[in-house]
Amino acid sequence: MRINMAMKLYDSNSIQAIATAIRNKDGDSTLMTVDDMPSRISAINTGGGGVDAPTVTITYDEDWGDVVSVTCNKTYAECLNYY
Repeated sequence: MRINMAMKLYDSNSIQAIATAIRNKDGDSTLMTVDDMPSRISAINTGGGGVDAPTVTITYDEDWGDVVSVTCNKTYAECLNYY
């Protein structure tokens, strides 16, 4: 005889807090299920790594390891605000 029992590994308050955090980030106030959460989280724009992200290049002194130069392919303000 096989008994199939579901084990609850979370508190419903935690799930509600996760849903609230997702809504705060994506601006969508609609109800969601636990099954909806992964796709909603994946769709949140984190601001990093996009196509328009500035590229920063840091050159070090080979002997001492000191920073010799820092360059960015965008304006100083864009690089500063991005990072």
